[in-house]
Amino acid sequence: PLVPNSRRLNLLILDEPMSHMDDRYKVLFKEQFIPVMRELVPTLVIISPHENDICQDSKIWTITKQHGVSSIQIH
Repeated sequence: PLVPNSRRLNLLILDEPMSHMDDRYKVLFKEQFIPVMRELVPTLVIISPHENDICQDSKIWTITKQHGVSSIQIH
């Protein structure tokens, strides 16, 4: 909110933001922080190796690499 709309990016990537949060803070993050960020930034990407970090109404992309080739599966 401190950055004017004309200067905001259309993408925000959060790399394992919940990795050191306890369960209480994960709930706050998902229920309060994520909805606010979705209003401010059109595309929000959260990277996590843990299935329990998935937020409601999220698209899940699974990226795997075999024999030097990466593939993406969208669920």
